[in-house]
Amino acid sequence: MIARIWHGYTTKENANAYTSLLKDEIFEAIAEKKMIGFRGIQLLNRELENEFEFTTIMWFDNIENVKQFMGEDYEKAYVLPQAQKLLTRYDKVSAHCELLHELNMSRSNCSLFTLICKDQLFLILKNRQPFKES
Repeated sequence: MIARIWHGYTTKENANAYTSLLKDEIFEAIAEKKMIGFRGIQLLNRELENEFEFTTIMWFDNIENVKQFMGEDYEKAYVLPQAQKLLTRYDKVSAHCELLHELNMSRSNCSLFTLICKDQLFLILKNRQPFKES
């Protein structure tokens, strides 16, 4: 599997509007395309000192599916004009990483992903639900 990873940054004042734009318009439009090999999209954010960082992770079966979605210049990021108005800065290119390992821990309902991207190693721990002691 291939993860297409992209970052955008916005002000605290625009964070909610940007979240809504992504979830209600952009992600819905992507889903409606019903692309072959597209497996889903995740939205992460974190509050920094003076801004919010947004990370999107799109999942595809292989790089050819990414190219079908974005074209031959598939690393170039496409940011809609309405999103650009809300962002202070953003990645001009997306990183494409191959999923090498996934560890699902049923007790805490977490997933650990290992991604290799241009000779860099990324570990992503996503907590799907709060831990509950049994």
